[in-house]
Amino acid sequence: MRFILLALLAVSGAALAHPGHEYSHSALLAGLLHPLSGLDHLTMGLGLGILLARTFKQARFMGLALLVATLSAGFMLGMAQIVPVNVAEYGIVASLLVLAMALWQRSTSVFLAMAALLGIFHGLAHGAELGAGMNPVGFMLGMLMTLSALYSVGLVAGQWIKRHIKQGDRVVAVLTGVVALLGLA
Repeated sequence: MRFILLALLAVSGAALAHPGHEYSHSALLAGLLHPLSGLDHLTMGLGLGILLARTFKQARFMGLALLVATLSAGFMLGMAQIVPVNVAEYGIVASLLVLAMALWQRSTSVFLAMAALLGIFHGLAHGAELGAGMNPVGFMLGMLMTLSALYSVGLVAGQWIKRHIKQGDRVVAVLTGVVALLGLA
């Protein structure tokens, strides 16, 4: 496991964290495509769904609702330039790490708190980086739709892994660590 951690740290520059704002002619299209444009977004969407396959059923849907609400709130705060973008980036990494540890330990209350922080920090970063003249409502709606779809695909994949792969719970547990490491990227 330690080797995997070190190997993933070595490739941390490959995240391509925030491309995808270049579709200024259509904010909705930019928002729909943005979560597919970087490793951090795919990690957040698919990974969070896979990780949630380890939690209690109620926390899965509460986690998504909390993530969507806090992502929206963070986005509005980011547009207001209240928090520097670099603070938001560090917050994303820290919340992903604690989120993975909460899921590893199966702590639903810590998980929900970290999902909220992840949403706030991720929203802050995107609100602050929104292109000039881009419709923020269209962008945010598109981004939320794609992230929700990624989350759902990840959740189904995590449940499938647990049911159909020998020692599937262990596989999902290892994926938990991988998602935390990708958050460092």
